[in-house]
Amino acid sequence: MSEVALVFGATGISGIAAIEALKGDATYGRIIAISRRPVEVEGVEHVPIDLINSSIEEIAGHLKNGGAGSATHVFFYAYIDSEDLEEQSAINNKLFSNSIHAIKDACPRLTNFHLQTGYKYYMPGFAAEKFPPLPFREDAHRQGHVREFFYYFQEDVLKEVAEECGWNWTVSRPCAILGVSKGNWMSCAVSMALYVFASKEFGEELTFPGPLACYNIDYDNSTASNNAAFQLYCVKHARNRAFNISDGKPSQFNTTWPKIAGYFGAKLPEPVAQDVEVKEGEQLKVVHSVKEWAEKHREDFPKLAAKYSLDPKTFEYANWSSLDILAGMPFPIVGSLDAARSIGWTKSVDTYEDGYAACFDRMKEMNLLPK
Repeated sequence: MSEVALVFGATGISGIAAIEALKGDATYGRIIAISRRPVEVEGVEHVPIDLINSSIEEIAGHLKNGGAGSATHVFFYAYIDSEDLEEQSAINNKLFSNSIHAIKDACPRLTNFHLQTGYKYYMPGFAAEKFPPLPFREDAHRQGHVREFFYYFQEDVLKEVAEECGWNWTVSRPCAILGVSKGNWMSCAVSMALYVFASKEFGEELTFPGPLACYNIDYDNSTASNNAAFQLYCVKHARNRAFNISDGKPSQFNTTWPKIAGYFGAKLPEPVAQDVEVKEGEQLKVVHSVKEWAEKHREDFPKLAAKYSLDPKTFEYANWSSLDILAGMPFPIVGSLDAARSIGWTKSVDTYEDGYAACFDRMKEMNLLPK
């Protein structure tokens, strides 16, 4: 009997990548997408569920009525963002707890549960009491400055329920995820594209948001399609383990930023990044805030979208603060792939070609950028 996959958070950048990977894997005879918004992918069933405002019993009922009771595998990507870290944890803890207990009730055939968390496991809120040594490893100590941080809560609950039910559990921890989804604000590639495109259209030089120190520092990226390929691999080759996943080697903005500018024909200033002091202990250093830049151009964005007949909501899909954070963290962010390599994962991808450029091309297809 073929396997049946349930994909929670199916309309986000990770859920979309997972569905594409699952469609290419003959192991899975059915793919069932769980999300609030519609999923219109050929060969994929959709069960609409509001995970935030539904009880355990209601979620279980929707799963049973939607034919998800035969599921053998869960891939869990559902996530609600909030700038308040304690609120973010409270929302996502409830969302995950209700979902996994509903799955426990509704899916008696389940054998595997995969949860995606991320590098914020090592630095909740992109900060830390004391950063773990580099490269980050899966057994690093947990941080205590965010009460009941949801990555810790979710992994603990997963282990507890999986042991009770006899499921195999696996966890993947990507870094900055590169992917595209309309109406999803979690991709830095989407925000990056809109910032560079609009800067050029407004006749501005492409200003790097962070200082020179951040421009030259090592950081990991995790292209969504590569993450999904690994996640399908690890549910077959690992038992009850957590894994970092990245593109394979760290990037530096001094390499990717000029390539991104070149894709759009944007002009870089000289110098590209300002050499300003980063004080000891600073965990974010923004020199030119993209969030403030976007506020200044707020009334210009609809006109720019109309000029090229783009989706009228194009610029609403950006998370400008994410660029300030990504370009303004004055410390390296690098995780070890030793655990993934130990189970036979050998793949690496090119962060610019397979990540950023592929996302930009996809945005053109989705009418979020001019063709």
